[in-house]
Amino acid sequence: MPSWLAKGRGLRVLLLLEVAIFGVTYLCGGRGWQSIYSMQRYNRELQQELQQLQQALADLAQQQADWQADDFYKEQFAREQLQFARPQEAVYYLV
Repeated sequence: MPSWLAKGRGLRVLLLLEVAIFGVTYLCGGRGWQSIYSMQRYNRELQQELQQLQQALADLAQQQADWQADDFYKEQFAREQLQFARPQEAVYYLV
């Protein structure tokens, strides 16, 4: 076999080895699939947290609307949360 063919095979093997090392580094390195997967998981967690916060915001907006529109809601809040009573009433604490 001529020497230039042997030299070409050696270069091909070296090139394949280099491509294989590059592939492993790309897939498993710091910016590889593991990193992409962990970022996607973090993104899903943030989306869930965003949905929970939006629900809490909607609940607070409903409470604010009830507070502004309904006098009964104000009285109920004052009685339950602040333990207020009318002048003729007595407040009992259950322990």
